Amino acid sequence: MATRTSGPRLPLIDQPSDPQAVEAFDSIRSRTGRILNLHRILGYAPKLMNASGEMALALRHGTALPRTLIELLILRTAQLLRSDYEWQQHHPMALACGLTQPQIEALDRFEQSPLFSDAEQAALSFCESIVNGIEAEPQAFARLQARFSPREIVELTMAVCHYIATARFVQALGVPLEGGAQK
Repeated sequence: MATRTSGPRLPLIDQPSDPQAVEAFDSIRSRTGRILNLHRILGYAPKLMNASGEMALALRHGTALPRTLIELLILRTAQLLRSDYEWQQHHPMALACGLTQPQIEALDRFEQSPLFSDAEQAALSFCESIVNGIEAEPQAFARLQARFSPREIVELTMAVCHYIATARFVQALGVPLEGGAQK
């Protein structure tokens, strides 16, 4: 993954003064018990923070796709974009929802691994094409369509695209890893 030694490009917000940000921080704290560094940067734009948070929650808890597949896609996106921040956040979530450490360790070679189903391999292959900005080959998309409904294809595409944006946002603004950890 990427190594980053400098701090955030904007000061992290500890106590927001904007009423919408105060409300958003209170809501996040009530759900999770903590405010992440990502929130402490997003707090400068509370409407966008709320929209991004709603999208993340919908992707993780409101899709027809299994949560394990969503987390596989998020981790593979983080891996391909070298987003330590997203990896740090989603690695424990992936384990908590049922992925195994051996699966996570094999993610960079998913096509050769027996730890992934054909459907997971098709989704991960499509994920790679999106992250790499390459249109999926017709046969790769046909493979995806044979395993997923149109709704599921939209959901997995949105998951990958949302986490591409999040990874780029974190990198662009130098959002530090939680607890000051560095890789």
